[in-house]
Amino acid sequence: MRVSVWIVSVVAGAAIVAGCDRRLETEDNVRKALDQANLRVDVDMDDDTNIVHLSGTVETLADRTRAEEAASAAIGTSGAQVLNELTVTTLAAETENGPD
Repeated sequence: MRVSVWIVSVVAGAAIVAGCDRRLETEDNVRKALDQANLRVDVDMDDDTNIVHLSGTVETLADRTRAEEAASAAIGTSGAQVLNELTVTTLAAETENGPD
């Protein structure tokens, strides 16, 4: 009986460690992909929802799209999803100034 409890404990511990490693690996892969694309944005992985959050500002709508595509490609088949919360500075400035 004690041996089976010990085995279950070891297996559960290994699963937790593997899950943490996968999360860190996913977040690291996204950061590397964004760095390679010369996009400096914040990346945060939510363990509970398995969502990678992209936040911060980029200069153009094209950069926002590139960031999401790079993050999605880096995630691959890990099961995580990308939530793109990036703000486009040129659009924000146009909104503040109002229509011409």
